[in-house]
Amino acid sequence: MKLATSIPNLPAIYRYPLIILILLCVFMISISSYVLYNLLHPERKPIEHRPESFHLPYQNVTFQSKDGVALKGWLIPGKHPGKKIVIMAHGYGDNRSSIDATLPMAKALYEQGFATLLFDFRNSGEAGGTLTTVGVEEKLDLHAAIQFAKHKGYQNIGLYGFSMGAATAIVTASERHDIQALVSDSAFSDLRPYLEENLPVWSGLPNFFTPIILRLGEWSGVNPSQNRPIEAMKKLKKMPILLIHTSKDPSIPVTETKKLSHVYHNQSSMTVWLTAGTEHVGSFPAQPQEYIKRVTSFFTQYLK
Repeated sequence: MKLATSIPNLPAIYRYPLIILILLCVFMISISSYVLYNLLHPERKPIEHRPESFHLPYQNVTFQSKDGVALKGWLIPGKHPGKKIVIMAHGYGDNRSSIDATLPMAKALYEQGFATLLFDFRNSGEAGGTLTTVGVEEKLDLHAAIQFAKHKGYQNIGLYGFSMGAATAIVTASERHDIQALVSDSAFSDLRPYLEENLPVWSGLPNFFTPIILRLGEWSGVNPSQNRPIEAMKKLKKMPILLIHTSKDPSIPVTETKKLSHVYHNQSSMTVWLTAGTEHVGSFPAQPQEYIKRVTSFFTQYLK
């Protein structure tokens, strides 16, 4: 055995346990690397539904993120001409069409006179890019979507995100002065501590693999410490915010939204709606009519 003979000065009683330890470390790093690669390269979901299925007028649009990633989406005008637009941001592993709420909510907002922009984040749907970074770089895509909407003449802009997209919307809004209202559905509060506690939900591995996966992620250029919605919330000051979360979310616990709500300075501008759903981003499927009413009423009140 070559590995055993390469450490000849150790007695056998130490040599073989050391070999086993080395092999175990190699195994854990190999498994962690494989899982990390899959997490950063989730299989793309196809575009399942299109606006025409909801009798919505739309334009296919393309624009480019700051770092050159080509993005695609749909621009759906409001029922009546206006300057109000809601930009939707989908979650991890999804695309502009695969969330239950996106197109139904675009329809509801259309009826209320709001335009909507639905687009694919990098490495999702029909967008370019080969890496999903759980919001670290996706915020560049959302910044680009906002600039695209402004270029099209929209002046009153709201953000509406789901899961990873909700966290990205919070961070992006904190870096701008042209967002008037924000809806966050099922966001995490701080990516690193969230992953330290909940990565097994996504990796399928025991939690003792988590530090290895996170460190390998940092070495690959994806640092979760760079995505901190909870710090961004402190910078939003007076922005009207609607936070939505299911009380029994199995993927991102409702405590994540509670953490976000607790640090927001202007409590009078914030509404928290915790629903009885049991799925991740499950409030719309659980209570579609109430969901539509609350979100459209929120944007009608604050996006003028």
